[in-house]
Amino acid sequence: MTLTAERIDDLLRRPPSEVLPALREAGLLPERPTTRVWGPDPDQAVPVVAPFAVVDPRKPYVADRASLYTYRPQWYASSGTAPAVSIHATPGQFDGTLYVMLTGLGAGRPGLVVVDLLVYGPAGTSLSISATGNPVITAVSREATGGQRVQVPVGFASNSAGTALVYLAPTQVGHGGEWYGTTVYGL
Repeated sequence: MTLTAERIDDLLRRPPSEVLPALREAGLLPERPTTRVWGPDPDQAVPVVAPFAVVDPRKPYVADRASLYTYRPQWYASSGTAPAVSIHATPGQFDGTLYVMLTGLGAGRPGLVVVDLLVYGPAGTSLSISATGNPVITAVSREATGGQRVQVPVGFASNSAGTALVYLAPTQVGHGGEWYGTTVYGL
């Protein structure tokens, strides 16, 4: 089944508790993902090519390339020196999830997203990142980041309609953090 941007948009507009299962069923996120624990890598290099799209709180939409969706953010600030979206998981709620929908990539195109984020304390708190075509969920912990803002690279591959989805969510209830932006590179 080819998933168009409109169909993906419909999936993202479902009740929040139905979104992740629907995205997995549609093949946009892995059915049985494994988890990779992220750690800083001093040899990590960001691509030196121009990005395909940059999405952040000041620019949540890039025509024909990227759109931001968020479910029950704790807060959203588009001004100041560090615009951000705060996400936090509370008991009994499906909230604090952020999605970046990518379009116009071309069928089966591999790419890299660099997610700019901060994980809230205390120790043991983490955020999870996953993307279309990547069977791994990347867990980014407060310990691994040292409580600092970091840029986490995650690979993806677009579907046959040239679309892909990246999501960021608290790993467990009580976890949370801030999202500052996502830069998308086509490979």
